[in-house]
Amino acid sequence: MGILHHNVTTHNIKLMGKKAEGETYIIAFHQVLGDTGNFDVLIGGRYFDEYEKRNGIWKFSSRAVDADWAYVNDPSQVNFNHPMIEGANVGTANDKDPSYKYLKSLERGKR
Repeated sequence: MGILHHNVTTHNIKLMGKKAEGETYIIAFHQVLGDTGNFDVLIGGRYFDEYEKRNGIWKFSSRAVDADWAYVNDPSQVNFNHPMIEGANVGTANDKDPSYKYLKSLERGKR
């Protein structure tokens, strides 16, 4: 993946004692890197979750996911040169990512 960006949006949950059910809306963008070129996939979907409270802590007991819609650009239409983002920080998948500059307390990749 060149870009992988998941967003959790609306979350509906129903508590039923020590069990619960939830529906969570998601939007996920993927720029897929391929041997013959990159393509984009934007997906809107939902998680269907069940939870259980065990020893005072809520845990997932099951999860299913659906795709309500998908939008594909083949080839990729990601454009970091567009005037709309001129001067903006652009994320990367390495230590050149702007978060290293702005969030000095993070120590990614160190154990």
